Amino acid sequence: MPRSYPLGQVTFADGVNLGFPAGPCCNCGARSVLAVIEQDTRQPRLLGLGAERAYRLPLPFCTACVVTARRRPATLPQRLLVAAIAFALGAGGALLAGDVGGAETPAGYALPMGLGSALAVSLAWLLLTRPRGPQTSWFQPVRLVRMERDRGSGRLRAVGLVFTNERYGRAFAAANKEAIARGLLTAARA
Repeated sequence: MPRSYPLGQVTFADGVNLGFPAGPCCNCGARSVLAVIEQDTRQPRLLGLGAERAYRLPLPFCTACVVTARRRPATLPQRLLVAAIAFALGAGGALLAGDVGGAETPAGYALPMGLGSALAVSLAWLLLTRPRGPQTSWFQPVRLVRMERDRGSGRLRAVGLVFTNERYGRAFAAANKEAIARGLLTAARA
């Protein structure tokens, strides 16, 4: 289990603190029925190698979007693994059907069936994870893309966040003007 750090309480090496606005909803932009929830955000590692760190971002969510705080987006290796499994099942199904049905060239159907299965599963995944209604993301709406720490003290040197909700991203940037101006923080639209 990765070690978890509360980002709302972390101080930069230069003494700057991050400020997370209390509204609007960081996913859909709603201004009513908001609760601040600590979103468990993971810093992705290349191909899943190395230690993973978790950071807790105190973000405002409305009742409709609160479930998105727990849905971390799939990484590229995870998506490729699912496509590879779908390909193997489709190709294996074609070969098995050829053996059972007595087709003369079942191997000729393995590649198209595998590719078709991988494409169908990938397309279904894409369609099922689309945002609902006014939501800007089916997954976590704020993502950590960069984290640099001081080797000696462990204090933050730089943080990069991306926001799926442009309005909340602007509110975050306004609350952290000093850190952005000093190059300690980047806030971008996903």
